[in-house]
Amino acid sequence: MPRSYKKKTDRGTVPRASYEAAARDVLSEPGQSLRDAAGNYGLCHKSLMRFIRKWRTTGLDNPAPQVGYRSPNVVFTHDQERILSDYFVQSANINYGLSAKNGRKLAFQCGVKFGISMPPTWADKEEASQDWMRNFMKRTGNLSFRRPEATSLARGMGFNRANVGRFLTI
Repeated sequence: MPRSYKKKTDRGTVPRASYEAAARDVLSEPGQSLRDAAGNYGLCHKSLMRFIRKWRTTGLDNPAPQVGYRSPNVVFTHDQERILSDYFVQSANINYGLSAKNGRKLAFQCGVKFGISMPPTWADKEEASQDWMRNFMKRTGNLSFRRPEATSLARGMGFNRANVGRFLTI
């Protein structure tokens, strides 16, 4: 069964600037309470408290910490996925289509080459998971893996230097 979770709330979509402004109000104005500042900016007071705690830990001179939800299972960056998808398309264009299994093995090899951390199951099987491949195909939108078909013997025999030369001179 494919995993396709759809988020049901809009939590975690508050802009970072709101957290920064509310935190500055709390830290700079002596009488400002945390709950009042959170209410003024439409934030949860516990989230604002966590944000301020992280910001104090890293130092107030440093940039503010990341807020909201992040996807914990991201393996490749957007650019790395684009490189991988371009390779899949290019290999199909030169009549060397990859099966889904070969594509998953190639994804694992790219992960090793890029030196990124991968799920432990990838290392055990030395290939990406089926869930990753399914979601990768959804994210890219222009890929579809089919089982490669064998070239017929007649077509293979017809692809020789003499026939290709005759075709190019016509």
